[in-house]
Amino acid sequence: MKAGDSLFRQVKMLFISAIVVSLFILSLAYSFNDHQGSRDAEASVAPEFAAGPDMQSFMLGAMARGKDISVVNDQGAFYEVAMQGETTTILGSYADIAMQEASPFVEGALNGMTIYVDPGHGGADPGAIVNGDIHESELMLDIGLRLEERLMDEGAFTKLSRRDDSFVDNDDRVADSKKVNAGVFISLHANTYGSSSVHGTEVYFNRDAYPEQSEQLAADIQHTLTEGSSFANRGIRAEELNVIEHPHMPSVLVEIGYMTNGEDLEKLMNGQEDIVARLASGIVRYAEQ
Repeated sequence: MKAGDSLFRQVKMLFISAIVVSLFILSLAYSFNDHQGSRDAEASVAPEFAAGPDMQSFMLGAMARGKDISVVNDQGAFYEVAMQGETTTILGSYADIAMQEASPFVEGALNGMTIYVDPGHGGADPGAIVNGDIHESELMLDIGLRLEERLMDEGAFTKLSRRDDSFVDNDDRVADSKKVNAGVFISLHANTYGSSSVHGTEVYFNRDAYPEQSEQLAADIQHTLTEGSSFANRGIRAEELNVIEHPHMPSVLVEIGYMTNGEDLEKLMNGQEDIVARLASGIVRYAEQ
């Protein structure tokens, strides 16, 4: 082989190698920009960060070790989550799954059960108002938050329709309960009437939505709320009320007491721990059958 041919081959190989290296560098740059674009898109939705499966695993591990993790702000697609004094934003779907899967680490009568707690009204819809500034929506939110803690102590995974005085459409409440695959839906309310002598508890269910299970759930909650309590037993009733008309699980609407009755109102305002204990007992009673 001539010296000129050898030199030509070497130059040709160097040229090909340079092209291959250039293409590889371009490929890496494209992948980085594409990944960065995805991160920028997520950051535009959640300024802190949008966590994926890694955060879900982290939450599961933390819960398994008994760490206290709570959702402090439900932003719909994203949750602001607090753990040990620190807060961060994560995808709501990962938080739901992580907390639901973590529930078996807590032993209790409701171990592994998913319960959707719906504090009625909220925001522009305050519900009933008595004495000028006592709102049904605020009373039910207080009871709902307390009930969540009690149910979690019993091993349940819980999801609230709202955590502050915000408006949530009834259809969105139902859709949210389906998203987390809830096994039970409980809507919390208080009643009013023209006469202050009317008092007591009523629990409503829908005959078109898991009728047998819903009726049993209503009966169990009615029993525990009124047995040995100052709340009069006004019975359970089948009604086509909007929020329990199209759910995908046994559902009830609880009218705990009458805000227009002095004794009932006192209990609704200052006897919430007893109310919550009785509500939880009714759910346990239902679950154990």
